[in-house]
Amino acid sequence: MKKGRITQITKTQNQITIECTGFFTDLESKIQKYEQQAYKKEDIRIILSDYDNQVVSLQTLEQLREQIKQLTKDISPKDGDLTRFVKTALSIRKNIQYTKREGAEIIDGLVKGKCNNKGFANIMKAALELQGIESNIVKNEKGQNYNQINLRGKWYQFDSVASKKSLAQNIGKYIKRENQNERYATKTAEENKKKQINRLAKQCKKTVPSMQTEKPKIFQKIASFFGQKKEKNLALPQQTMPPKTQNMQIMDYSPTGMIADQILWEIRTWEKADVKGKINTSYVLLPKIGTPQQIYDKDPEGFTKVYQELLTTVGNGKMPFLGCIQLEENNAWSAFSNETKEMQKIQSQVAGFIQNKIQADRVVAEFERQYQKIKEKEANQVQPKENPTVEPPKIGKPVLNKTVQQPRPQLQKNIAPKTEPQTIVIGDLHSNVQRWNIVRTKLQQDPNLKVIILGDAMDRGEYGVEILLQIKELSDNGRVQYLPGNHDEFAYNCIKAELDGFTQSGLYNRAKWELLNNKGTTTYQKLTNFSQTVNNALQNGYISKNINIHQFMDWLGNQPVQVTAHQGECDYALAHAFFDAQLYEYDKNFNLNKAFELQKNGHTTQNNQVLQKFKNTLWYRAEKDQNENGPISWPQRYAMVVGHTSQKEGVNVKLLHQDFMKPMVYVDCGKYKSLGAFNLNGKNIDDLEKWDSKKEKAVEKGDER
Repeated sequence: MKKGRITQITKTQNQITIECTGFFTDLESKIQKYEQQAYKKEDIRIILSDYDNQVVSLQTLEQLREQIKQLTKDISPKDGDLTRFVKTALSIRKNIQYTKREGAEIIDGLVKGKCNNKGFANIMKAALELQGIESNIVKNEKGQNYNQINLRGKWYQFDSVASKKSLAQNIGKYIKRENQNERYATKTAEENKKKQINRLAKQCKKTVPSMQTEKPKIFQKIASFFGQKKEKNLALPQQTMPPKTQNMQIMDYSPTGMIADQILWEIRTWEKADVKGKINTSYVLLPKIGTPQQIYDKDPEGFTKVYQELLTTVGNGKMPFLGCIQLEENNAWSAFSNETKEMQKIQSQVAGFIQNKIQADRVVAEFERQYQKIKEKEANQVQPKENPTVEPPKIGKPVLNKTVQQPRPQLQKNIAPKTEPQTIVIGDLHSNVQRWNIVRTKLQQDPNLKVIILGDAMDRGEYGVEILLQIKELSDNGRVQYLPGNHDEFAYNCIKAELDGFTQSGLYNRAKWELLNNKGTTTYQKLTNFSQTVNNALQNGYISKNINIHQFMDWLGNQPVQVTAHQGECDYALAHAFFDAQLYEYDKNFNLNKAFELQKNGHTTQNNQVLQKFKNTLWYRAEKDQNENGPISWPQRYAMVVGHTSQKEGVNVKLLHQDFMKPMVYVDCGKYKSLGAFNLNGKNIDDLEKWDSKKEKAVEKGDER
């Protein structure tokens, strides 16, 4: 076992920060030294380098150490290393509950007894360290955390979370050699090894609760279908198909509720076969594998046939429910209407979901109607005079402000309504000049176009600061809106601390380390030599206005980290990584500067819920449920648009939460061959360079020939 050690000490007048490796580092001599200097244990902050750099007070650290000791108090140091490992794993697995909805941190896990995959691995590592067993945390290809342990000079990987039966039965399966090609010499030796491990585990008289980690068959079938290189023409087995029609178009969709492994969707479709155009609203049960649009895009013809079959079967029934579409074992779609026995079983559940949805729609419609009446009333009101004390004009003289006092609708009666500007969203430029030039070209071509950038314009390249300077100039003109990301926080906290003389702090040390270790060296150099950076940018024509570092930092620090937007019939919630509804309700304009001031005054994610939610907006990955900073709060009735999670296939729309009213849209195209974007009119843009905003407007008006 590697002995923990202190790597750095930062001392201020009222607080001392000690950075150390290991969880059970012996700090008694340091404690005595600093207690004599009138430091309280609450003021001695410990940065746990081996545990995601979590920061705790000395008092909290001692309590956590005692908690782990209590969990493993029955383990004897005289036991062999394998026995101590088995007993430790059993004890932690028994007392700490694995869940996806609680915080990931080791603190939450030990205090609340609940934590997710990463927190569980951290607690296991700390407990093994207490028993003298060297342990690391590694990730597999799916991003899940596992404990890697050193037994008798060899490293093994132990999946302590995903064990399905008892630890005694599965420990031989989940301990793997780091070199997957290495095997036991003979089958007999392997069997003897398993028997020895099972015998040791049996002595503990403990078992691990069963974990439901296996995917249902429907997921395997869907994975098989979506993995096909050449799609098949799917059809209903033994059904009379309706006349051949063109593919339909899905206008809108939103989930209404969950039934087993299926989602009840409300889908509005436009049937292209109808010359006059016909919009149908129906409710369909689909497997929990994606949105209706994703399934339709995979096989438009097959999905259209099944959907049309349901319409033909149900006809004009009184119940506003269409039926169920599912994938069979032979990778062919099938359907059941609400008249079949299969659907009759769940009819009451479906009816309840639909009635709730209809009632919610009525409330929203009434709210919108009242809101529209208020807006019309405000528009018709006479504008107040600038100086109410001025006497009214005498009779017989022309009233100069007569037109001002006319109702607004009459003033604009003969004025053609302006076309609503299009707004596109991109994310994570990361100093990519070529992609940024595409965005600038589109802004020049269409003066009505607006762009929302979801942070992380800097780092990983040479000209990130210059790009952000150009973004600032465009934001001053109202053409671009910038929402900071986690890389922006690195730079802001680092430079802001230097400007404020706050460099003797853990906040500054952490920010500078994160900036330099996340490919931000060039960013740091250009920001610390900001005058020269600006002069070069002016000479090369990158920017048109001079600016100093204080003005730049004020602008970056005051940009909100999350916003909402409305276009057409769609409502959007936008942020770099995740839109936290509770933080938005608390402060719609929460920004980097407010977060910096909280941290400057000693607040952390351990003791401040606002900072927890702020960190989630910059870091949370919904696909992996990485809520290390604290609980999350999903927005309702919004489609969330985020970056941060790089996509291999351009802009991606995914349904990642069963209670989420709309899907998530990912716009970080870092791994994609072209720059993609999302248009807030509800359309993905696969390649922004080839996209024509004016042509799209013509299509919407029906002007294209």
